[in-house]
Amino acid sequence: MISILISEKVDPVYEKLKTLIIDESRAKFSKQNETIVGGNDYTKVTLEKLWSLLDFQHFHDKIIDLIVNFSNYFPQFFKEVVISSFQVHSITEKEAAIRRFAVFWRLTQQ
Repeated sequence: MISILISEKVDPVYEKLKTLIIDESRAKFSKQNETIVGGNDYTKVTLEKLWSLLDFQHFHDKIIDLIVNFSNYFPQFFKEVVISSFQVHSITEKEAAIRRFAVFWRLTQQ
């Protein structure tokens, strides 16, 4: 999915898939803002998984690149993922969320 999103008009089929992914995710986000929609959007789930993978130092550069690419297309989903990572009750989970955000901030300077 990430390869399709970051592709640069390599293949007409990829371009069509890219358009469908972006349109579907944005439509789901719009509906979600109107009323809560059941189920998970695969785009948001992908961002959540990438965010959790920041715990693995050996993959930071690649994960950051993927997160930045996704957040360029879906900034609101990215914002929701980061905010929800801080809305945990466990001190251990809050510390992990702070570490992830610190890594992201340091490596992207954003």
